Amino acid sequence: MRPAMLRLFSITGLVAVSSMYYHQAMLAVLANELAIPPERVGWIPTATWSGYALGILLFVPLGDRLELRRITLAKLACLACALLAAATAPNYHVLIAASVFIGLFTSVVQDIVPYGAHLAAPLGHQHDDPIGLAELVGPQHDSRVAVEVAGHDRAQSTPPKRRCR
Repeated sequence: MRPAMLRLFSITGLVAVSSMYYHQAMLAVLANELAIPPERVGWIPTATWSGYALGILLFVPLGDRLELRRITLAKLACLACALLAAATAPNYHVLIAASVFIGLFTSVVQDIVPYGAHLAAPLGHQHDDPIGLAELVGPQHDSRVAVEVAGHDRAQSTPPKRRCR
């Protein structure tokens, strides 16, 4: 596999895996902005992880039956739509639904890794070449980015107070 293609697969994996973690650094901000009671804000990551479990259960086995390239591209497009829906969610219920779909289509990472290994195999590379960076660095790096976007640092226990609309 060419180095440029390996970087593309790594970055794609980073972005896809990170989508599972973006909201976690911003839960307090989301609760404040959407007027979500504290006892309900925990359902946002629960919905995302539940969607991820469903995606692994329902979609990942399709990689054995269908062309990985098509599945990967379709899931990435759906993931982008789900992330856009979450970013523009006007209320809690839309955000929960978008979170389920984010988790559902984040299972694309389970397709990217074997697809990269499939592309690397004819060139004599190790099957695990495309795996490392995306799965090891993604969540840690992008949660820091999400914290910066939210406008507060890890040392603060709560984000700056904002008025509800």
